[in-house]
Order: sequence, then C-alpha cells, then structure tokens
Amino acid sequence: MKKLINKIDIFALGPSVFLYYSLIFYFAPILVLLGFSNQTFDLYKSISFHALAFSFIGLVFLVLGYTSGIHRLFVKSIPNVLKEEWRERNILYVFLASFFVGLFAKILNISGGFYYRTNFITLPEFGLDIFYNSLWFFLLFSSVALIVAFTRYYYLKRSGGRFRGWQSTAYAVLALEILYALPSCSKLAVIIPIAFMVITRWYLWKKSYTNLIVAAIFILLLFPYGSFCRSPGTIEQFVSPHENKIETTTLISYSADSFVGRTGQIYVFEKILRADLPRLRGKHYTEFFVSLGPPRFIWKTKPVSINAYGNEFGKSIGVIGPENKSAIGPTIIGDFYINFGVVGIIVGMFLTGALFRFLYEYLIVGSAASASGVMTYAISWVHLMHGLESWQVTVWAGLVKTLVLLLIVHWFLTKITRSPDHKINDSMIS
Repeated sequence: MKKLINKIDIFALGPSVFLYYSLIFYFAPILVLLGFSNQTFDLYKSISFHALAFSFIGLVFLVLGYTSGIHRLFVKSIPNVLKEEWRERNILYVFLASFFVGLFAKILNISGGFYYRTNFITLPEFGLDIFYNSLWFFLLFSSVALIVAFTRYYYLKRSGGRFRGWQSTAYAVLALEILYALPSCSKLAVIIPIAFMVITRWYLWKKSYTNLIVAAIFILLLFPYGSFCRSPGTIEQFVSPHENKIETTTLISYSADSFVGRTGQIYVFEKILRADLPRLRGKHYTEFFVSLGPPRFIWKTKPVSINAYGNEFGKSIGVIGPENKSAIGPTIIGDFYINFGVVGIIVGMFLTGALFRFLYEYLIVGSAASASGVMTYAISWVHLMHGLESWQVTVWAGLVKTLVLLLIVHWFLTKITRSPDHKINDSMIS
C-alpha cells in the first residue's frame, strides 16, 4: 500500500483537481449526511439531486478527458524548450531582479489602496484602474523570486553543494511573503507561497507526505483567521462574559463553519440552477482575446473583466447579502452550465481534463521536472486550482499571459551569459 501511495504524483493536475473538486463540491453535503448541523451546515440540506448529479457528471468527464490520451498529439509535436538548464551565473541576477521588482510592486499595491481584501467591494472600479491592471504583472515576480530561491537551494542540497546561504534566502523570502499577505485578510495570498514551496520541494527534493500534512494543518488554521481578520468584532462572541475565557467549543464550531463556507461551492452551483439564468452561449468568451490585447494604459476603453463583477454576480443568484463584500465566481461547472447547459458541462469538462493532462505531461514529464518546468508548473498549478471556482475565460487568458512572462524569465535564466559552462543539470547531481 505504501509503495502504491508513493507512486502517485499527488501534484499531477489529475489527482490534485479530482481531490480539490471533490472537496469543494461534496465535503459539505457528506458532513450533513453524517449528522452535522448548524446555521452553515443547514444550507447544504437543500442541495438538489440535479446539482449533485450535474457536478458528478462534470467530474466523470473531467477524468475521461484527462485519461483520453488526446494530450499525446500535442506533447509530441511541440518542442519542449523548458528542458534547457539554468546557467549558474544567471540565477542570482534573475533572483535579485525578480525580488526587487516584486518588492516594489508590493509597496505600490499598499500605497495604491489595493492591498486589503475587504476593499474589493468596488471591484468594477478596480478593474477600470490602469494602475491596478498593471500590478498583477509585477507582483508575479515575487513568485518567481521565491521559486528560484527554493530551486537553487534544493539543487545545491541534492548535489552536495554549499546550500546554507540559499536555504536561508529561500525561507526568508517565504516568511516575507506570508507576513506581507497575512494583514490583507486574504487566505489565498498566504496559501500561494506555501504551495510554491511545497510543490518545488516535491519535484526537486523529496516527495514527503509529512511535509504536506504540516502545510495542510497551517492552511486549515487560516480559515478562521481570515474570517476574524475581515470581521474583528466576531471574536467577542467566543469570550465567556462570566469567566473571561475563550469558549473552545464555539471557536471550533466557528472554524469549521469558516472552512465549510469557503469550500462549499456546491451551494453556489445550486443557486445558479435555481436562478435559471439566461444562456450566455459563449458571448463572454471573446474576453479571452480582449484580455490578451494591449494593457489598459494603451487601450483606455478596454472592457472590464467579467471577474470584476463577482460581488454583483453573488448577489444576483442569492449567495451573498446586500452588505457582503465577497466576490463570487460561478465555479467551473457553473460557467459551462450558464453558457450551454448540461451539454456545456460534458464537453467543457472533457476538454478541460485533456488540457490539464497536456500541461502536466509537457511541463513535468516532458521536461523531466527541469528547473523551469517545475517553476512554470507550480505557478500554473496554483492558478488552475483556484480557477475551478471562477469564470473559465479569465482563468485561461490569465494563464496564457503568465506563461508568456515565465518563458521570458526562462530565457534570461538559460540564454544570457558569458560563461556557458556553468549549468544546473542532472549530470552534476549524479
């Protein structure tokens, strides 16, 4: 059994998406069936058979697409440029440049008023802001710096080199990313750097489930923290007025509610089915090409992304109340259903599964888990996992732009050098 578990690549998009999809669509209903009951859990008692059936159909066709073998047609025909090794001289330069560009973007993010998660009640206004629209590009360099540091650290550790300096640098950057993200009240912003570290370690150093469990426990603690951060006054309800101490049972219940409320995407899909929204017939899919167009400081009348109206969408289907500041996505199956009904779920999920398999085979298997392959895959993995809750046109347009940037970074890591003999490759490790 242990050997079988060790053979499974838990971070391959197939197993990862299957597990996360099952979590966000079936975890809450299963808990209700087991007898859990409170104000949050009671929302899932009314989940219809149609919602569960359609979500299961989507999962089945996702798996069928992933295992269909369609990806082989493209993996073999597209040259894998990510196999090229990083040149030792370039690594420090790329790391420092990425770190300081990302640091500068963080400062601009705070000074521009875009930092705090609770500010996003005015999402459409942010979507129109030229300054905000450019920030995502520069903030991505922080992720590049983090992954480059961990990649260098794990390479030196595997090869028996002097890794202590890069080890300290990698963990210092990780700590900075977490400390920067915590006050923003965004759980995702804290989870992302942890995920980058874990995925990089998984492919470049050691496949350790212990490391995964520790990371998972830390992430679970973020859910009640995020709720407290956004609504500080709620902490008072857990303090006993007579004994002046924390009511542990109530706090645990609140923590469970926070987790279930965040992962209960089946409730969003149920609300979409009940709302009986008019079919979009793919009208907003043109946004894919619009998003890839010139940035807003050049194209000043560039249409706002459909993601910018997440708060309005959530209110229109009755998921959140009038005063709620959350942004709601339709979920991947909700998107396909709104556009083309059940047929959209079947075809859309099948094609998505095939695309997921292509990305894994190209970035990890095809590159032999090279440094650039792992860097690109880690960032793509996080983007696509979070994208299971969003409008798909924005997910894939965002991924294309991210891949272009990472290809440029890869070029700087592999091409610009006066000393071609210093490379990171497997022959130096063995």
